[in-house]
This record gives sequence, C-alpha cells and structure tokens, in this order.
Amino acid sequence: MTAISGNGGAMTKIADSIERYIKRQSVSFLILAILAGLLMILVGVLLRPVSPMTYEIVLPFGSSILGVAIGMAFGSLFDATHLHQIKTLLHNTLQSSIYSADDVLDFYRRPMHHYFRTVTDGVAVWRYRVYNFDLIETPGKLTCAISVDRPSGQGTVVYRIEGFVSAQRLILVQRASAGAEPPIVQVFPHGGDQFRTKFAGTSLLKSWDGDDLIVPSLLSQTPLTSVPVPVGSVPEAENARLYGEWQKNFGRIVVDLGPESRVP
Repeated sequence: MTAISGNGGAMTKIADSIERYIKRQSVSFLILAILAGLLMILVGVLLRPVSPMTYEIVLPFGSSILGVAIGMAFGSLFDATHLHQIKTLLHNTLQSSIYSADDVLDFYRRPMHHYFRTVTDGVAVWRYRVYNFDLIETPGKLTCAISVDRPSGQGTVVYRIEGFVSAQRLILVQRASAGAEPPIVQVFPHGGDQFRTKFAGTSLLKSWDGDDLIVPSLLSQTPLTSVPVPVGSVPEAENARLYGEWQKNFGRIVVDLGPESRVP
C-alpha cells in the first residue's frame, strides 16, 4: 500500500531513528562513507563515455552517500537544538514525498518485459524494452535505466524509470537524462494485482515525430511475442498479437468525450 503525505507519525519515527543513528557514528565511519561516495562518483564519471546507463545509476547513489555522510559529519558537531532542526527539516521533506512499501514492491523487482505502441516517421510501431527493476533496490520505489537509440542514427538517449504502486494502480515515470523531452507517464490500472503476470495500461508521451500521444502499454514477467525479438521496434507481424494482449488485459474501455459521450 502506498504511503502519501500526511503520515506524520511514521515520518517522525524515521527522523528519530536517523537522529539516533547520527549520534552513534564514529569519525572513521564518516571518513569511509565520504570516501565511498567520492569513489562511486569517480567510477561513474570514468564509465560515462563507455556506459552511459551505468553512469546514470552509479552517480546518483554516490552523490547520495556523499551528501548523507557530510550531513552526518556536520550534524555530529551540532548540539541538540540543531539536531532537532535537522530532524524537523527531514520530517518535512519526507512528508511531501510519495513512496511505496518495499514488501509490495518486491513483487516487481525482477526483469519485466515492456511494450508500448508509438509512431515513428508516421508509422505506428510497437517498441520493446526490458525493465531490470532487480538491479538496483531503492527504498520506496522501483528504479531502473534503459538506453534507447534515436531514429536515423541521431545518437542514444538514457532514460531513468521510477515506479510506484498505489492500491491497484502501478505508475511508471520515465525521464530522459538530458534534453527537454517531457517525461513519459505510464499508468497500469490493474498493476497492483499481484496475482497477474502481465499488465495492460496507457502511456502519455511525445513521439519522435513530435506528437503528443496516449498509447497502449504492456508489462509482463515473460515475453509476449510469438518469437524472441531484440530490443527496439517489434516486427510488424507481431502487432496484432500485442494489441490483442492489450485488449484482453486492459478490460472495458470507457472514453469520456464530454456530456454527449456514451459508454460503449
């Protein structure tokens, strides 16, 4: 079940636990943590030319470790009043975030096969990727990164994907690591039903052609094509199969077109 802003008691307990943890840290531990953060940042920067995806994963974690370690070092120099102020700031920060319980997210922390329909050069195509949610375990959310080749050999884009579960809904937000491309937002209405092995949803995105689209999306524990396909555009022969899977798993479709619309 997803926890959203307003759960003040739980956030206060988290802040209290972190405050007690800060007080117990030794100087040697803080030094090691700072060095570990710097090392991860250095590794990420060095690997960026050969593996942009690794850079996108390693750099945020190294920066987080470094920031927390420096914060604890400064916190150990403050008196109780300053520690209370830090705790209050932490409480307010956590209170405004959205996250999901880790025992719920564990179901999705595996390679998930992802398909969505888009338009490239005026032609409707299904695109295929594997979301490796099992590689990085971030508390409170699903995380992974994918690398996508632009059409016509215009380079590669790395996307960072975050996922949340709210009751029956699974929500994925996909952001480009650079540029002004708007994020892709995916909603799987029955994504929280963990008795299912495949989920159908919709994606709001801007296509390579520059059009804003709402398109079908599929997420599955196993491949959905009749034959193995590489990442990228799915062969046209598989289009009907994928669309049929989407219709079967999405369920009844109701489109609100205004006061004169009718439920099919």
